[in-house]
Amino acid sequence: MDTTVELSEWEREFERRYRAECLERYSDPQALGSFPFALRIAPRDSGEPEGTAAHGFPAARRVLLRGWDGDDMGEVLRQEAVRSAEDPEGPVPFLLPEHALADISGLSAPDSLLAACGSPLAMEEPPGWVERILLTGRALLLIDGVEGFAPPVLEEARTVLAGLLERYPAVSVTVTARLDAVPGSWLAAEGFTEYRLCPLAPDEISAFIDSWDFASGSEDTARDTLLRLLADSPLLADLATHAPVLRMFCSLPWADGRRTQPWRTLLPRLGVSLLAGLRYGGTPGALSNILAALQGLALWLQRNGLPGTTQEQAVRQIERSLPAEPEEVPGTDATAAELLSLLLDDGVLLTEPAPGRVVFTHPVHQVYAAAREAVETDALGEVVRHAHDPHWRDVALCAARHVLLDEDRASFVAALRDRADRDPVHAERLALLADEALRELPAPLPAPRRRVPERPAASAPPPLLTGSVVEVRHRPSAATGPESERPVTVTLSGEVRPAELTALAASARRAECYGLVDLTLLRLLPRLHTVVIAGHPRLTRLDDLVPLPLLRSLVLVDCPRLRDLTALTGTGVMFLELAPLPEESVIAPLAAAPRLRVLYLPTPGERSTDGLARRLRGVSLLPGLSLDA
Repeated sequence: MDTTVELSEWEREFERRYRAECLERYSDPQALGSFPFALRIAPRDSGEPEGTAAHGFPAARRVLLRGWDGDDMGEVLRQEAVRSAEDPEGPVPFLLPEHALADISGLSAPDSLLAACGSPLAMEEPPGWVERILLTGRALLLIDGVEGFAPPVLEEARTVLAGLLERYPAVSVTVTARLDAVPGSWLAAEGFTEYRLCPLAPDEISAFIDSWDFASGSEDTARDTLLRLLADSPLLADLATHAPVLRMFCSLPWADGRRTQPWRTLLPRLGVSLLAGLRYGGTPGALSNILAALQGLALWLQRNGLPGTTQEQAVRQIERSLPAEPEEVPGTDATAAELLSLLLDDGVLLTEPAPGRVVFTHPVHQVYAAAREAVETDALGEVVRHAHDPHWRDVALCAARHVLLDEDRASFVAALRDRADRDPVHAERLALLADEALRELPAPLPAPRRRVPERPAASAPPPLLTGSVVEVRHRPSAATGPESERPVTVTLSGEVRPAELTALAASARRAECYGLVDLTLLRLLPRLHTVVIAGHPRLTRLDDLVPLPLLRSLVLVDCPRLRDLTALTGTGVMFLELAPLPEESVIAPLAAAPRLRVLYLPTPGERSTDGLARRLRGVSLLPGLSLDA
């Protein structure tokens, strides 16, 4: 095929404009959670990094990048598009957004490709320009989000893509897909190689934390606290190698660096739950069974001193871990063999080092899962009996650091000391272990500050912006870039003029609303990731939060008429604080919130939260601890 097609000056000028438009559309260093470095990738069966999104895919021109929700595969494609657009001599990127394959015309007809990519220049394309780019082999086709399609649609898409590659064999193509959306062999006949994202390296984790926009006024404390916790815990450090977990760690409301102890127990629970939830949490029952399978297998391996086992034995142990009578919840009917197959195909928590063998991907995953199982099955006495054994030491410490509640941890330390007194042979080792576990007991927490400040006297108004009731706090460490884009926290009270918020649309990351604030104005701040609403006496619904695509943390305090939380099911909120605690019927709709992972209940009083725990599967309930104080 002739690949030396000459382009006219008109076409070359259009290409320059198109590259500039791609750079503007796909480069957003201010975006919440964007990466200040190139994500690394590796072939599925290798595990060794072979390239990065910033330097292309050197070993394969046709790549199937498979992963799970939260694995940032779309970020890889955007980085690849930017890299290509920056190089005038490089390939021309065509990025089809998520679900674009629902309309096959974007692939079947080259003159529809720019429109399918969402380019505003589609109507200005010189006739036949895309096809000439395809013919010269200079096209980089990036297809995002192959998921949620019926088998006939997937097969039609595969057929159309195969036909396009037959007509233009020199085109480079990268397709992303969820692991449960397509099999690894879906595009094998077309010569595609399956890739996965690599875990983040320590320097990448530090760079991401340094780039995160923490709440104004607590940046340095928050970063130091989080970095210290990661350095202190191999379990947390390993969990943080997964991008969605690290993003979740950064999103938490770090308010006081002295209050690190609650996080030592909380972060591992949230990290493991988030990893499992992103991968297997399509239904509550599936997630609960996956966690039961992992924990039961881990404790059995621990009891038998085994680093791994056969797949047949693993299936038998998982069968013993699952409920004898499945709950009447969707997703609980998967067999033990099906659960093991799902875990092995994912390769994040369990892996197959040799045919027929099963091991945990990292020792800390096995230790943590075994510790959780020991606590949840009342097997701590067994942990104490084996605590002198180096093979069990990490399980005992993990239980003390990351699993047990404060009062149970104190009892556990007392049991270790008691055994040290009764066992002279291992007394020193047990005493040292008890001392190390004792150091994990929390110091008394400082009293929380008042949540809703007193209204200022008329003679002493708060500092305002141009005499309005909008207070803006710049983040001190974000001194680069235009003033209008520096991340800020906005405090709203009383009547607010829309024009004042419009000027902050690109920079506002956190909004604190006190009293009778018109919440429809929050739509003018589309990049908010944290919203605090306090003391609003008329608030009844939260529909005004649905248009905020980046919202992840929400604090609702003293809103007595709020009885409808249904709108949160249409948001990306992961962390929710409610005070005072409403009735269970008010909270029940949160079971359908797709990303909710943590529910803080600072004022539960004497009410039990057991009912909520049953309703909100996969959500960590934290009663009696205010993290925004």
